[in-house]
Amino acid sequence: IFVQVNRTHRINIILDFYPLFSVVSGDKLYVGDGINNTIAVIDTTKNIFVKNILVGQAPSAGLLIGTNLYITNTQSGTVSIIDTATDTVKKTLTVERGPKYMILSGSNLFVSNTLGDSVSIIDTTTQTYLRTIPVGSGPTEMSFLYGKLYVANSTSSSVTFINTSKLLGTISTGL
Repeated sequence: IFVQVNRTHRINIILDFYPLFSVVSGDKLYVGDGINNTIAVIDTTKNIFVKNILVGQAPSAGLLIGTNLYITNTQSGTVSIIDTATDTVKKTLTVERGPKYMILSGSNLFVSNTLGDSVSIIDTTTQTYLRTIPVGSGPTEMSFLYGKLYVANSTSSSVTFINTSKLLGTISTGL
């Protein structure tokens, strides 16, 4: 990892991996490295690499909630919680197979498990796994509308809608 400054005063931080996502917290940038199973921490005031944080296998997404950075680890079926004040993993929660996308509603974090055909719910106040709700095949992105969670299911060509406690139904997208 090295920093390069060009003539337009743009700063490029060259990484030795393929960055999958980035999340900003204060003066730090967190960059997911799905090859080395780490999160690179970059000080944005000095534009320097600070450290790598080891997480589960294939970190694929990050979501900052307060001072905690939640990381989905797709191949290990876990969610790592990083304390951004200390840049350490404070907890790792097991969910279902293939966690990837996350969305927050109140204190509940919903995690789509692409390979597990489900959505797991994590209580961000207690940082505990609550339960998993089955959905269609290959769930990906999620959205909230009128108090319902809508889950796009990529391999079953459907959208599942749920409230926070139970499955309400699945609609075919006609594909």
